[in-house]
Amino acid sequence: MLREQKDFFNLMATSEFKSLSLDDFKLLSLALEHRGQLEMRVVSGSMEPLIMTGELITIKKATAPLKRFDIIVFWNGDRLICHYIQHINRMVSDDAQKVVITGGLKFSNVDLPCRSENILGIVSSHALSPLTRLKIVTTDLWRR
Repeated sequence: MLREQKDFFNLMATSEFKSLSLDDFKLLSLALEHRGQLEMRVVSGSMEPLIMTGELITIKKATAPLKRFDIIVFWNGDRLICHYIQHINRMVSDDAQKVVITGGLKFSNVDLPCRSENILGIVSSHALSPLTRLKIVTTDLWRR
C-alpha cells in the first residue's frame, strides 16, 4: 500500500466528523476494513452517561449478525451517529434488506430506520449493562 494511502487511513481513523458526505463514508468504511478497527471521538451527548461527549470509542466491522442492544455507528445523511439498536426489521422491498431502528440513551425518541449498508461498524469499547437493558425494556413496555 502506498504511504499516502496509509497516511490517509490514519487520518480518517482518528478524525472527528461533524459533516460527512457519502464518499467520505465509503472511504471511512475502507479505512475500517484496512485497519480492522477505528477510534473516533463522539461529538454529541446522545449516549450519555455510557459514552460521554468527547470520549473515544473503538469501532470494529460487525462480523456476527447484529442484535438488539448492540451499539453501532452509522451514516445518516451527513453525519455519523453512535446509538444502540432498539429493533431489527426487514424492510418491505424488492431486496428485503434489513433495517435497524436505533436510539440514544439521553433522549427517549427513536431514530429513523437505518439500512444495513449505512452501518459503519459496531462499538467494541462500550456495551449496555444488563441494568440499562432492563430499563429500556421496561420503558418500552410502559409506553405501549
